[in-house]
Order: sequence, then C-alpha cells, then structure tokens
Amino acid sequence: MYSAGAHRVAGHLMRIGHLGKGASAEAKAAYREDHKRAGLAGSHELPRGFTYVREHERGIQAAVTSRRPAPACPASR
Repeated sequence: MYSAGAHRVAGHLMRIGHLGKGASAEAKAAYREDHKRAGLAGSHELPRGFTYVREHERGIQAAVTSRRPAPACPASR
C-alpha cells in the first residue's frame, strides 16, 4: 500500500467544461486573487470551462503514536 507524507499542492486549473459544469463564484474570486498576487500577466479572469483549485496540503503523515511500543525485554526461547 502506498502512502505519501504530507506535501503542498500548488494552486492549479482543473478542466470541468466537458462535465457540463462551471466554476463557482468562490473559485473565480480565488483565481483572480491568486493570479494578481503572483504578478502574472494576462487576464485575471478564470478561463471558461475551468475551475480553480487553491493551494492546499495533501497526504498522510505517519503517526508515531499509532505504532506498538517495543517490548520491555525480548522474549526468551
């Protein structure tokens, strides 16, 4: 089984037009804000047929507390 440690996912566009859906007002505002803050050239408007996924953390961090404690002394045979 694969598990990834926690990591940052950069903000990105996701194509949704083929699903017959449109971006929410919140996604449009987030894109506009992040696009301006990054100082990118061009329109600050979200392209038609896309939504915007903000930067976020993803993955699972192994919890040390979930591991079994080592036995106090090894069992003898």
